[in-house]
Amino acid sequence: MSDQNNADATLTELLALASEFTLATRDNGRPLITVRKVPGLDSERKPVIRWGVFRDGEPVGRDLSRVMEMTDRLPSARDEAFIANYRFNTREEAIEHGKRAVDAFEAAVTSEGLTFIVVERCWRDGGMTQDGTFQP
Repeated sequence: MSDQNNADATLTELLALASEFTLATRDNGRPLITVRKVPGLDSERKPVIRWGVFRDGEPVGRDLSRVMEMTDRLPSARDEAFIANYRFNTREEAIEHGKRAVDAFEAAVTSEGLTFIVVERCWRDGGMTQDGTFQP
């Protein structure tokens, strides 16, 4: 196996282990939009890992709404409507939604004239492939 293949395998393994991705930061380096693993329970109350998109720590729904989620809420306290809107089954799905959340945030900032909030995208266009791996 070539060194490039070894490096690709290692990157893929690392991505599989990652539990959080920062997609955008504020100019002070503070995370703005993140994607992270969130544990939960399926309909049969078995443990399951889903993914969530967060803006300033608050979940961002498929409809781009946000909700304050108490960190001490038990997974069983989240109903099916919450899970359907604020959770994603795959990392890739959550990352794509996270990118839409960054775009929506930038559009809102621009329309409100809040140019003092600088957002840095933490991925390069074309840098992430469909399977979540990065291309140099």
